Amino acid sequence: MNESAGECELWTVEEFANYLRVTVGAARAMIRRGQVPAEAVLRIGKRIRVRSAVIRGWVTKCAG
Repeated sequence: MNESAGECELWTVEEFANYLRVTVGAARAMIRRGQVPAEAVLRIGKRIRVRSAVIRGWVTKCAG
């Protein structure tokens, strides 16, 4: 696997919320409702991580 660090970076829900400029509660609700691409969300036990590369591509696609 030859991925750069940016392609496999995982964000916390707080970092994801900050990127979208929404509250943490709003970010969690988006994840819970399936409003975020499923391939972006990684659950590790009770913790949630978000793949930054997927989110950046999703935002770019939605904005373009």
